Amino acid sequence: MAHGGLYDQIGGGFARYSVDEKWFAPHFEKMLYDNAQLVSLFALGYSLSGSEKYRTVVYQTIEFLNREMRSQEGAFYSALDADSEGVEGKFYVWDYDEFVETVGKDGDFLVDFYGLTPEGNWESGQNILYCKESLESFATAKGMDPVWLRNIVPEYQEKLMAVRHKRIRPGLDNKIICGWNGLMIKALTDAYAVFSEKKFLTFALKCAGFLEQSMRVDNQLYRTYQKKKEMVPAFLEDYASVISGYLGLYQVTFDEKWLYSAQNLMSFVIDNFYDQQDSLFYYTDKKSHSLIARKKELFDNVIPSSNSVMASNLLIMGSILDRKSYLDIHHKMIDRVSSLIPPDPAYMSNWATAYSFSNFATAEVVIGGEQAEAHRKKLAAHFHPHKIMIGSTKESALSLLKNRIVPNDTKIYVCYNQTCQLPTSDPEVAIQQLTY
Repeated sequence: MAHGGLYDQIGGGFARYSVDEKWFAPHFEKMLYDNAQLVSLFALGYSLSGSEKYRTVVYQTIEFLNREMRSQEGAFYSALDADSEGVEGKFYVWDYDEFVETVGKDGDFLVDFYGLTPEGNWESGQNILYCKESLESFATAKGMDPVWLRNIVPEYQEKLMAVRHKRIRPGLDNKIICGWNGLMIKALTDAYAVFSEKKFLTFALKCAGFLEQSMRVDNQLYRTYQKKKEMVPAFLEDYASVISGYLGLYQVTFDEKWLYSAQNLMSFVIDNFYDQQDSLFYYTDKKSHSLIARKKELFDNVIPSSNSVMASNLLIMGSILDRKSYLDIHHKMIDRVSSLIPPDPAYMSNWATAYSFSNFATAEVVIGGEQAEAHRKKLAAHFHPHKIMIGSTKESALSLLKNRIVPNDTKIYVCYNQTCQLPTSDPEVAIQQLTY
């Protein structure tokens, strides 16, 4: 996907979908929800593999979102159109001669690197930029130093972006959708956890601050924000994604404000969306009188099903807060749908993730003391598929932190089901205790 035309090779960000099986020719529309989820995925992929390509995708995509889809207030807009001047993809594709002129003689190797041909590799003699192979493989084949190539390519990308910037831009859908911004907060916290890039956290906090100020009244969220337009009440999808984003913020800052803000939203959702008889959540709250019937969203689509996100939220929040009632709802939800996962994994993949959290060892990494933030950075960047971060530099009411703040020292506890191994002051020792 990251090598294909689906990915904007010079500007960052993914198009909505590919029209062929090789990820080459995209439908050029760019959606916030796609890019948010892919930032999370590639950040996680980097923590496992250390792939420089994955790192580049995360940084470029966040830079694209900041540059082209972020409001002055810090929230993120919904989408960029596929068309400009009435032609799909015109903003993104390249005429061969224009490309060669832009990169110059010294950059002519980029013609092969990005797969351009004089007659065009796409419609109307135009070229979609894509990578036929990895940067390292290309460098080896051309007898180039891969380190030099990795450093020089961004310079040429800037030249190409400068030319592209002069073109007529695709239209911007400037709606701010609550749930999609929740996905973006989660993406930014996932990226910050792996890379410790300060601006990622700054973007996440700014976005969350906008939601709190402009799209939340008490514990009720609103679906969309657009100046001079009436806001409508949020759906389960919005609450689920925002709660997930706030839990992500807590785990990368240890600021309990975000944990308890998420808990207040959780209480509202349980009171207004939960069907105790069916052990699942309705998509709309019980105050939505205009609806003839209230549906439940069960299957994944372009966004994970809101019930599956809630199942994961309940487990994470229940573990941090030691709330049995949340864990009970989580397990009831998993029991309710577990038989549906094997026969239909394509539409139940996020349920499979929630199931794995429920049925495999989930590590509760507890850090208490003055160096909590420094230790958090090391442990958060270490790949573990089922890991929850809890910490503080001062006394906390959280049960896993009680009596674990030691003066002039920082202790790390790796726990499973609230039962902790011997504490250590060395993050490397704690990493060794994180088995999966």
